[in-house]
Amino acid sequence: MENLIIDFEQLDVLTYTIEPGNYDRIYVRNAYNANNGNCCVKLIGTVNTMRGVLIENCGRLSIIGNGQPAKLIGGIQVSGDIESLRLSNLHVLGAGHGLLMSQHNGSEKYGHVYIEYCIFSHHRKEGIYIGKSLSGDELEHEKPPVIERVTILQTVCRQNLWDGCQVGNTKTVEMSDCEFTESGLAEYAWQDYDLTINPGCDIVKLGSVKYGSAQFLSNKVFIKP
Repeated sequence: MENLIIDFEQLDVLTYTIEPGNYDRIYVRNAYNANNGNCCVKLIGTVNTMRGVLIENCGRLSIIGNGQPAKLIGGIQVSGDIESLRLSNLHVLGAGHGLLMSQHNGSEKYGHVYIEYCIFSHHRKEGIYIGKSLSGDELEHEKPPVIERVTILQTVCRQNLWDGCQVGNTKTVEMSDCEFTESGLAEYAWQDYDLTINPGCDIVKLGSVKYGSAQFLSNKVFIKP
C-alpha cells in the first residue's frame, strides 16, 4: 500500500475528497489559507490505513465523513501545533489510538478540538487522548502549553482496550450527549476507565453524558444530568 500525501500548500482547493481505498499512511499537511478559513478533508465510505492519518503543520483543519458516517481504519494523530481541528461524522477504529493529541514533546499548542457525531472503537489503547497526562505536581517550566478548548458532542467511545476517552491540560472541556462505555477491556492498570479527566483542566462541563466508569482528577468538574 502506498502513502497518500495531501499538501494544501500544493493544492488550489480548500477541500480534498478521499474515495474508499487502502493506504499505508495518509499525511495531511499545511492546512492554511489566506482567508483564515478551514481546509477540509472529506472521507467517503471506508478508508483503510496501516498507519493512520498524520496531521502535520496545520492551522485550521476539518476531517469529515461525506454523507453517511465514513469508516476510517487506522486512527488520527497530530504532530506539532494546531489552531483548530474538527472531526465530524466519522467511525474511527482499529488503531493504537483513535485520536492522539498527547503533547508528547511538551511544547505543542492546541487551540480548539471539536468532535461531533463520531464513534471511536476497537483501539489497542485509548479511543480519544487529548492533552498531556499530568500528575498535577509539575514545576511551571515542566508544563506544556494549556489547550484552549475541547468540545465533544454526540460521540461514542466504546470497546477500546485502554480508556475510552482521556482529556487533560485544557482550559475548558465540554461534553454533551455522549456515551463512553465498554472500554478498559485490557484491564491495564490506570488505563481501565471509560472516561478520564486528567489534571490541568480549568473547567469541565458534562451534560447528558453516559459512562460506565470514570475518574475525575480535576476538582472543577460539573455534571448535569
